[in-house]
Amino acid sequence: MSEFQDGGYAANGSVSKEVMGSGSEESGVVPTAAGTLAMVTNYLPSSESLKEKFGEIWSRSRPWNEFANTSQMKLNTNPTELKDRMIENFQYFFYNYLVVLIVLSILTILTSPLSILGGFFILAAYVYLFIMNAEPIPVAGYEIDNKGKMVLVVLFSLIVLWITGAGATFTGLLFTMGIVSSIHAALRKSSNEVDFDTAYEPVNI
Repeated sequence: MSEFQDGGYAANGSVSKEVMGSGSEESGVVPTAAGTLAMVTNYLPSSESLKEKFGEIWSRSRPWNEFANTSQMKLNTNPTELKDRMIENFQYFFYNYLVVLIVLSILTILTSPLSILGGFFILAAYVYLFIMNAEPIPVAGYEIDNKGKMVLVVLFSLIVLWITGAGATFTGLLFTMGIVSSIHAALRKSSNEVDFDTAYEPVNI
């Protein structure tokens, strides 16, 4: 009886160990997913850092009344002078254009929440492949190195952007911003151009 009990106890003990072992293996998946999520959130910028960065960009932009001064807008038909004007305006009003792009991007994201989700998935894939698994990953007898990982991330990103529609949205946003900034840079007189309408001062004799 004691042997049976001992045997049963041993059997039950082995079963319990197997159950506990399988449970620990299954629970090991949760820390991995949680660890991935934690690392992804660590790489996301905080609201304070975003405010600080945006404040820095805003402070480096030119005065907005100067940026939107319509009295200083006139098309130059000379191709060489127009080219020089656009180059100088792109450099001079760079941070103004950047502020406009950031504001439009925020509005686009707010009207398209799937873009945020898609960007989070892409970041999670990058963190999992390159940070949590820095070494080559064995798959079906092959090892995927960093080049292979990058190909996977690019393909995954294209799929996510296509599903969420974020790719077309942000491509259209960049295209529109490029056109608007080019028109502004072409029309806005640069600081090196002499404004003959306002620079002339009559001399009293």
